[in-house]
Amino acid sequence: MSAAVAGSPATDTDVETSNVDTVEPAQEVVEQEVQEPKPEEKEEPVVDNTPQPAFSDGQFIVGSDVQPGTYFVNTFSGCYWERQANFNGDLDSIISNELISVTTGQSIVTILESDKGFQSQNCGSWYKEADVEKFGGVFTSIPDGTHFVGSQVAAGTYRTTSAGDSCYWERMADFKGGVNSIIANDLGGSTIVTIAASDTGFKSTDCGSWEKQ
Repeated sequence: MSAAVAGSPATDTDVETSNVDTVEPAQEVVEQEVQEPKPEEKEEPVVDNTPQPAFSDGQFIVGSDVQPGTYFVNTFSGCYWERQANFNGDLDSIISNELISVTTGQSIVTILESDKGFQSQNCGSWYKEADVEKFGGVFTSIPDGTHFVGSQVAAGTYRTTSAGDSCYWERMADFKGGVNSIIANDLGGSTIVTIAASDTGFKSTDCGSWEKQ
């Protein structure tokens, strides 16, 4: 039997394999930013500030079809309106009326609770007095037509240099349309007028533009 030689290399079977724990590299944790859903953008509702007409052309019963009050219309030549005491159809039925036959312009009427009817022909859409400022502020120069003193016409002295031969102006105490509504007036003469702050309205036809002095 042969003896083992000292210092000879050990074989695979002679060496015990040591258990070595393998350390794996730590994985970097990437925090993902959580994006919150954006709130839905709500469209702002479109607000229509356009005034709505109170009524248009036709014949109406006051109190049921048309309410008492003051109304205005921007119209053309040929507009005719009439406040009616009854519906008999004769001249006595007419409380007051106006035919716009000379120039284009604004017309104004006050319908009373005591009126029985109101008729409008070729005038277009009538609006409430409260809506007048939505159509513009105070005039820098006053055009032909009937206008509210205060909201459309500032008190003061005015002159026109473009008046026609039939220029007519009228300072108004109200818009009822009767003779008692006239504070002062002139036809084909004076081209200078002083409008008082106490006046309710000012009317002119074929006078051109009135400039404040």
